[in-house]
Amino acid sequence: MDEIRSRFPSAKAVVCGDIIQFNTNEIAEQLNLTQVVDFPTHCTNTLDLILSDVTQHYLPPEPLPPIGLSNNNSILWSPALSTSRPTRAVAKTYRPVTDSAMRQFGQWVTQHLWTEVLDIDDVHTFKK
Repeated sequence: MDEIRSRFPSAKAVVCGDIIQFNTNEIAEQLNLTQVVDFPTHCTNTLDLILSDVTQHYLPPEPLPPIGLSNNNSILWSPALSTSRPTRAVAKTYRPVTDSAMRQFGQWVTQHLWTEVLDIDDVHTFKK
């Protein structure tokens, strides 16, 4: 996780799973994660956890019945309705291209030899 966050500082994390006799407090504190499951998932214990730093983008988790032969309840963690900002309209100006200009360009691009491009070994060291 440290390597990912050093390469991608704005990366977010969700760590979840069935935790048996494992103290997650230290990991949560080091990674600045919050435990969001606040109900029992197995009998009276909370064994299934969701640790995350994006809790503001999700609704509180809901308990669901176990799946198949599992003894643990399932967890439904749904995204919030909308966390995005409204987009702003951007005006763009463009010059329409006539059919004749498009045909002229098409002829040029297909008939050009392109040797000055194809003969370059390294585009980073190319000089005219």
